[in-house]
Amino acid sequence: MGAIRGLLTSAWTDRHRPVMLLALAAALAGLLMRAEPAPFHLLAAAALVLTVVLGVLVSAFGGLVVGLVTAAVVIVVKQAVGAWTPADFVASLQTTLGLLVVGALAGLAGSVLRSDRGHRSSGAAAAYGSLGLLTEQAVTARLDEEIARARRHRRPLAVILIRTEITDPDLGDGTRMRAHRTVARLVESLLREIDIPFALSPEEVGAVLPETDVEGAWLLLGPLVDAATRASFTVREEDGRRTLADCAEVHAGLAALSDETPRAEDLLVAARASIREDDPGQGPPGARHRSETGRGAQ
Repeated sequence: MGAIRGLLTSAWTDRHRPVMLLALAAALAGLLMRAEPAPFHLLAAAALVLTVVLGVLVSAFGGLVVGLVTAAVVIVVKQAVGAWTPADFVASLQTTLGLLVVGALAGLAGSVLRSDRGHRSSGAAAAYGSLGLLTEQAVTARLDEEIARARRHRRPLAVILIRTEITDPDLGDGTRMRAHRTVARLVESLLREIDIPFALSPEEVGAVLPETDVEGAWLLLGPLVDAATRASFTVREEDGRRTLADCAEVHAGLAALSDETPRAEDLLVAARASIREDDPGQGPPGARHRSETGRGAQ
């Protein structure tokens, strides 16, 4: 049961709630509208679809107005054909209330989705030449959401961080960028679908790991470090390729959510501190973490 619950909640964030409520409300309203006499149940269903489509384009209040207008259209049509009778009052009331609720929820869902899209366009673009790592500002906001979700559902949460330090002073800026980009792309490609990769700088990349405790995070981080130290990249100045272990050191650390890490900044600081600590038992109070260094030839 715990595995099933984790699967159902692994990707759940506050942005999903209004969308789920809208789906449930629309389904319930559709069932209630079946009480409308034929063929007006089809008219009510069409009004429901129109309310959802128009509602997501406006705000919650605008969606409420859309629901009111579509409900009025249904009633006016019934009156125009002489089908408005006292016996249909309950069915008409259900249709009206359903359209009002669905309209408001559609507007709310639309507002949330537009806000999320704007957030991603302003702060979640690909960072440092990667394919889609979040920037520090974007991941801080997202991590705060994941922390709230983890506490709400009492689920674990961890952050991993990998720092690549170039040790060969002869590498040019372009080659250094390709070395860092190699690590960034490895992080992106080897993570799970639910994980959230990010880059704090060209040298520091990592990931938020929902539904993951310290042990699970370490099982994921170890292979990442190993793959990074063995990865190769193009050196145009030498017209060839070099492995990262030949010219860089790859350091890694992690931190898990605890009472001492209530905010995104605290988790990121704890992850950075774990890289600096040689002893896994040392570090910020309450932040369980380990660190590992992959050292290449210098």
